[in-house]
Amino acid sequence: LHNYLMWQLINNYIDDLSWDYVHARRDFINTMYGTKDASSGYANCFQVVGNYATNILEQIKEEMYQAISSFSWMTDDNKQSAKTKVKEGLYKIGYPDFMVNDTYMDSLHSIITINESDYFSNVVSLNLISRQKFSDLIAKPNSKTLWAYSVYAARIEYYNPWHELIATAGMIQSPLFAHNGPAYYNFGGVGSLLARSLIHAVDEIGSIYKLDQTNPGIWWSQFTQQHFKDIKQCAIDAQKDTPIGPFVVSEGSSYTPNSTFIASAYVPELLADASGLKLSYKAYNAKMTRAGTEKIPAGFPNYSLNKLFFIAFAQINVAYFGNYNFHSNAMFSVARVNMAVSQLQEFRDTFGCKVGDPMAPAKTCTLF
Repeated sequence: LHNYLMWQLINNYIDDLSWDYVHARRDFINTMYGTKDASSGYANCFQVVGNYATNILEQIKEEMYQAISSFSWMTDDNKQSAKTKVKEGLYKIGYPDFMVNDTYMDSLHSIITINESDYFSNVVSLNLISRQKFSDLIAKPNSKTLWAYSVYAARIEYYNPWHELIATAGMIQSPLFAHNGPAYYNFGGVGSLLARSLIHAVDEIGSIYKLDQTNPGIWWSQFTQQHFKDIKQCAIDAQKDTPIGPFVVSEGSSYTPNSTFIASAYVPELLADASGLKLSYKAYNAKMTRAGTEKIPAGFPNYSLNKLFFIAFAQINVAYFGNYNFHSNAMFSVARVNMAVSQLQEFRDTFGCKVGDPMAPAKTCTLF
C-alpha cells in the first residue's frame, strides 16, 4: 500500500520531476499499452504551458458568451452571430505543430552550412531558411495552419481576416506568465490580454470582417451600428483632457499633448482594454469561487487578491518607450492603464474609489 501511494504521488508530479522519472513513466506506459512517447523536454514544457493558457482562455470565453448576451446595443441576431464567431474561431496558443515535427525541422535546417570562420557566409546560409519558408507559403496560400506572427515575439492578437486568436510562445513564459504561478497574476496579466484581443472579434473592428470570411463586409445591423454610436461617443468623451507624454521636441523643450486629437481612433482600444479587463476579472473570480481562494503572497499583507489582479494588469501593460516614441493613434502606456481601470466599477470597489476621484469618473464606458 505504501509503494502504491508513493507511486501515485510521484505520478501526479511526474512532469515537474527530473527526466529519470519521466523516462521511467515512458517505459511503464510502453510496457502496459505498447505505445511510445518520444517527445522532448521542450515539447513537454510547451504542452504544459499551452494547456494552462488554453484553460484560462476557455474560462474567459465562457464569460464572453454571457457578456454578449447583455449587449443592450446589439440585436439578438447580431448577438448570436457574435457568439458563433467566438465559438467557431481558431485559437493558436504557443506554437505551430511543425515546430515539434523533428522531420520537418531537420529538413529545414539541412540546407544550411555553418563556417566558424566566415560570419557573412553564415548569414547568407541562414537566409536560405527564410527562402524555404517563403516557398512553403507560396505552396499553400491562405492556409490557416500558418501563423501571422513569429512565435518568439511576445504577442497576443486577434487576426480578424482568419477569425483567429494568436498567443505566441514568447508571451506565455516568465516573467509575463507562470503556469504554476498565482491565478491573479496570470488572469490579470496574460488573461486580460487574451480577453482584450477576443473583444476585437465582435467590436467595431471585428464588425467589418464578415462571418463567412468573405472579407471585408459589415455584419452588424443598422440598429447595432446606430446604438453603438452612443458607446463610441462615451469613449471619446472619457479621454477628454487626458495628458499624453511628455515628448521631447528639442533639447530642453518638451510637449505634453492631451488625447483629444487621437480620441476617435483610440476608441476600439479603450473599449477593448476596459471590457477585456472586466471579462478577465469575472473569469478570475469565477475560478476562485469554483476552486477556492488562493493565498496572498508574503510581503503584501495590505493587498487583497483583487488588488493584486489589477496590479498584474498594470505591470504587463506599462512600459517605457522613451520620449520620442509616439504614434497618431497610440496611448501612452501609463495613461492607457489608468484609462482602462477607471472605467470599471470592480476597480472602484476594490480600491475604495469614490465618484469624482481621479480614477473614478462620473461616467464610464464599456461594451457591457
